[in-house]
Amino acid sequence: MDDWKPATAFLRELIADLDPERSVLEKAALLGGASTLLDGLRQIVEDRFNDNTYAQEKINNTMSHIAAALGLDSTNGHGPEQHRSWALGDLGSLESVLGRVSPKE
Repeated sequence: MDDWKPATAFLRELIADLDPERSVLEKAALLGGASTLLDGLRQIVEDRFNDNTYAQEKINNTMSHIAAALGLDSTNGHGPEQHRSWALGDLGSLESVLGRVSPKE
């Protein structure tokens, strides 16, 4: 993955489509897609953004909230809509960091 912007745009669409009532196959596909995109973003952060720990934290949080929104991880008593909102918030924070931190050359 060379550019983080298309990945985050796609993740926004994926997060909007999260629903714990989906079939197991659909949940697995959504989780797998999110994991693949977030792993690509993680690699970009490691390689080009000096392994920015705040960005890495936002990637980890986004994945955790996606899994919780699908009912595949601990929800800590919060509903899917709250986890979708938190996932979008963490993704927005990641985009903000990547947009203002200069990648290393």
